[in-house]
This record gives sequence, structure tokens and C-alpha cells, in this order.
Amino acid sequence: DEYARCMESLDGNDAAGKAIAQDYLEHSTAIYKGEVIRIGYIPKLFDGPMLKFIDSVQQTTYHILEKVIDKYMADPEYRKLFEFSDELDRLIRIPCGYDCKIPIGRFDIFLNEEDLSFKFCEFNTDGSSAMNEDRESTNSLSRTPTFDAFSKKHKIVPQELFDGWVDAFMEIYDSYDAKVENPTIAIVDFDHSASHTEFDEFQRRFEQKGMHTVIAWVPELEYREGEAGGDAGLYTKGGQKIDVVYRRAVTAEIMEALEGKRTPEEQAGAQALVRAYERHEVCLIGSFKTQIAHCKQIFQVLHNDATSAILTPEERDFVREHVPMTAFLTPNQVNIDEVKANKDEWIIKPSDSYGSTGVFAGIDYEQAEWEKLVEQNTGMDHIVQTYCKQYATPNCKPNSADEPLAPWNNLIGYYNYGGKFGGLFNRAGQKGIIVGYAGGITVPTFLVDCDLEELDLPYLRERIPERN
Repeated sequence: DEYARCMESLDGNDAAGKAIAQDYLEHSTAIYKGEVIRIGYIPKLFDGPMLKFIDSVQQTTYHILEKVIDKYMADPEYRKLFEFSDELDRLIRIPCGYDCKIPIGRFDIFLNEEDLSFKFCEFNTDGSSAMNEDRESTNSLSRTPTFDAFSKKHKIVPQELFDGWVDAFMEIYDSYDAKVENPTIAIVDFDHSASHTEFDEFQRRFEQKGMHTVIAWVPELEYREGEAGGDAGLYTKGGQKIDVVYRRAVTAEIMEALEGKRTPEEQAGAQALVRAYERHEVCLIGSFKTQIAHCKQIFQVLHNDATSAILTPEERDFVREHVPMTAFLTPNQVNIDEVKANKDEWIIKPSDSYGSTGVFAGIDYEQAEWEKLVEQNTGMDHIVQTYCKQYATPNCKPNSADEPLAPWNNLIGYYNYGGKFGGLFNRAGQKGIIVGYAGGITVPTFLVDCDLEELDLPYLRERIPERN
């Protein structure tokens, strides 16, 4: 509210500042799938107590997921709760050579900022992204008169989301049981799914730490048996041996490639990655066991009695309070007629996907449309989940100088770096789902009046705004 008042004190809406912010975005690396991102002009502001609260949520969530992964690895009966293929199950259970269960993740919550009640939206693991969106969006706002006016009253700084993950990544690799000196790091993804500018920035940050780093698309990966005196293992097509992979390629896309549902080149590259991994010739950060947390089935499993049995009473309460009811959209798990009849209470999601692809919130559809969507998506490929009420705050976009403040529903994502709180990514929307293709916006995140050393959050960093 105070930040909005600063904006309104500048000719009613700081039209000059909005033009500055939008011009910066238009000439920045804030590009996702070929388009300049849309942002909110009113940022999300986090002080010390709120950061400590998010840290406590991160710690509890991570410890619960650690227990689930350990149970999966140890108990064949527990594995049956997950609808994984035999091949994926095999990949999950290959030893990865380090202890960290989920090296990186972004866990999204719908948080009521007044009473701190919240519900989880989803857990993202290896493909977790948007660090560059936050960097560029905060750079854009830090140039504006509104930001300057607010900064006269408060210490306000953006987060540094790259270096914390680079440090966590190298600490995980340092614990790897077959680490080598001066490793070559490969950032690996499918070209069509990648955030290219973000990969470039990560490559630069790894290189700054003295780590030789390449960006390698899955079709470019090769497995070499070690002929002619070379070492066996994973290579780029240019002949560079890869020692450690920062895996941005999500498991679902790798599995599709392995199953021949992608191009022959993608299949060959995925096979090369798996062969080197199963022979313990490359360190994979993260391993395939992260899929246990990433898959949408996890919410259903968390409520299962077998999971409750391995949790503390406090953790069981945490699950009951914060994890929405989830089930496969099948007649033996839910009442299909009830889902059809009460559309505003439900949301449909693919059981394994990312980026909100194929997600349908009943609140966004007319009754007849919703009933058709339920029929089209009934089956084990989709889950249905109770729809979570969202918390709205006033915002507007800078690309329209006269756009008034209006309510925008918020979605807060907190990053997990090596099992610890690494930072935040905020989005907002005005429809049932909060995503770019549904008109959603990135909301720049700033830390306000914080002493990070006192807060003891080792992977959360402040950053000097890039204003030149």
C-alpha cells in the first residue's frame, strides 16, 4: 500500500516511471518463448519476519519430501502408490552419488498475506526457472521515480537468484562420490523448452566461479565408449567431455524421448545421458528421484495413510492444512458427476507436466464447456484437485500509462537450493490460473529493511540493482 501511494503521489500514476520501466524491458533479456514478459508495476515486498516464515515453510516441506523419497527408495509396496512406468522407476532408483534429495526446486503457494494461511499449488524441481525474469523485472522498476521515492524511506534491494544456486550446486558436486578436479559443467535441456537468456546468465555465473561451463541441448549429447585413449562417458558433439550436468530438462520430456515420442536425435541424446548416468560416468544434478516430488501425484500420496505413518504429528497437520485434496480424474477415485456439477471447486491438471500446460480451472469456464473438459480429460493422465482461493492485491502493468490499480491474484514461489531457502518468484493473474498465456504477469520481488546476515539464510542474497 505504501509503495502504491508513492506511485500515486507522482502525477497520479507515475506515467514517466512506467515508460522507463517498459522501455527497459523492451531492450532487455526478459524474453520468454520469444515474447517480452509482462510485469506488475507494484512489486512484492518481503521483510525479515516474512522471509523467516517462508524459510520455515521451505524447511518443513523439504523434510517431508525427503521422507517420501527415502520411503520410495526403500519400500517396494510404497512405490505402488505412484503411477510410474517400469523404466522411470528404474531410473529413479539408480544411485546418484550424493545425498541431496532435491537439489533445486520452486514450490508455489497461494498465500493469504494477512493471516499467513496458504495452500500449495505445485512442486517444481529440475526445470525450475524464472531467475532471469525476476532479475530483469527488478532492474526495470529500480530505474523509476516510484522506486526512488520509496527507497528514501526504506532499504529496498532485489534478490540475487543466480549465485546462491551456483554455490549450492558446487557444494552438492563437492559431496559427489566420484568428483573430479576442474569439472566441465553442462546445462542440459531441450532447445524448444529452454529459457535461453537465463542459460546464458547461468553459464556466465558458473564461469565467474572458475567452472568451465557449456550449454548442451539433448540432441547434441553423445555417449562414447572410450576408444582411442579417451575416457568413456557423456560428450558434446564437439568432443567436450561432460563431468556434471545441471539438468534443466524435465523428466517427462526425457521419458518421451526415450520412448521414441520425440525426434530420433532427441531419443539418441536422451539415451546417451541415461547410459552415462547409469554407468556412474556423469554426475546428474538433479537425479531422476526428483520426479517423486515433481509429479502432480505427490499431493495424493502425501495424504495417503502410508505417508502419514512416516511423518511426525506436526508434519501430518502441515499436510492436512496446506496440501489440497488431489486424485486421478477417474471414476474409481472421484465422483465424476460431482466434479462436473461443482465446477468452481475444481481444477484439472496433467499428472506430469510443467508450465501450466493443459491446466483447466472450472471457474474460468461455462458449465457446458467444463463438463466437456472433464469428459475429455478423464483418465490416469490427469488429476483433479480442489481449487484454492487466491489472495488479491492491487497492481497494474507499466505498458499502459493510464491503467488503474486493480485486484490481481497472487502466487508466490519459493526456491529450494540444496535443501535450503534460496529466494522468491512472484506472479499474479486475474483468471482461475496464474500463468502468462492466461494474462498473468511477473511481479518483481524486493527485500525491504532486511539484515540477511542476522536472518541466517545462506543462499538468499541481496543484489545491487543494475541501473546502467
